[in-house]
Amino acid sequence: MYHNWIVQQAKQSDPTKDIIIIENPETKTYLDKLLLVELWPPIKKHLETVGFPYTPEHSPKIETKLSYELKRFFPIIILGFTNRAMCKVILECGKNSWMIKTEFFLGLPYNTEPGLINEIIGNSRFEGNPPSMMIYKRYPESYFDITFNNGRGESWGMHDYNYIIDRVQQVIDVNISMYEQTVDGILHEGHVSEFLSLAFNIYESF
Repeated sequence: MYHNWIVQQAKQSDPTKDIIIIENPETKTYLDKLLLVELWPPIKKHLETVGFPYTPEHSPKIETKLSYELKRFFPIIILGFTNRAMCKVILECGKNSWMIKTEFFLGLPYNTEPGLINEIIGNSRFEGNPPSMMIYKRYPESYFDITFNNGRGESWGMHDYNYIIDRVQQVIDVNISMYEQTVDGILHEGHVSEFLSLAFNIYESF
């Protein structure tokens, strides 16, 4: 009887595919309720106060992460003044653990001093998880595209839901502050120092 859900899920799969994913429907329902009912509403309420557009505006689409444990997640994308994504936050939950993943997208213009870029990318506090950079020659206003990323998670039982909600809200606020600090570019070493002080709150490697 315990394995009936496996048989039922297999019957619903597309036989023309070379690989199928079978999810325990009870676990999936539990995780989706956790994300949509317990965690999303207060996060959305906070997003409504930040002053920047974001997606999803309403109920997020829950997706499955491919792993040996069923994990469900939803992404949040916050847009800057030009509707370019400033950051992406992913909240992921499994039965045994949770994870918050974050990306920040720093676009710097063509005339940014190379030494300032070197200080951002090469700072020793990022050594274990350094930012990556792409160059987009067709977009002089975002010629240097630097991406910061980080993830933090724990097993259930170490903190309650409020801790996770507070952490997501902090991540959102810090990323917005990083964007506001650099929306006009990085002009001198003082700007670099102020920006890095904000970034270390989330992206510093340990």
